Amino acid sequence: MTQILNCEIHDCGSHGVKQDSQLGLEGFTLVGSIIRDNGSAGLWMKTQGIGFLHVIRSNIFHANTGDGIEAQATVGARWGFMTIMNNLFTSNGGYGIQSTSASDANWVSHNDYNAFHSNTS
Repeated sequence: MTQILNCEIHDCGSHGVKQDSQLGLEGFTLVGSIIRDNGSAGLWMKTQGIGFLHVIRSNIFHANTGDGIEAQATVGARWGFMTIMNNLFTSNGGYGIQSTSASDANWVSHNDYNAFHSNTS
């Protein structure tokens, strides 16, 4: 399981955080962090297999040139359960949260209490 807790991630030339797995993610946690001013998405996630529990909670995604969060899954992939909760998405160059998953990708999500302001898309 990958955990990023209480960090400030900024000014990366591409994604602030990139979680890419050929076989599926075995859990990912991003909590209490500031993800800002990166050259693409603040958080970019991709799975081609079976995902597990993912928690993205109480973060600030600000002024990334792409989406605040972009989540991708290929055909037949399963994310498992994803919680995106209590985050602030401001002034990103794309969407606050965008899923660009294949039509048959299977994911269950719990998205509550997120705030969005002045994202481009």
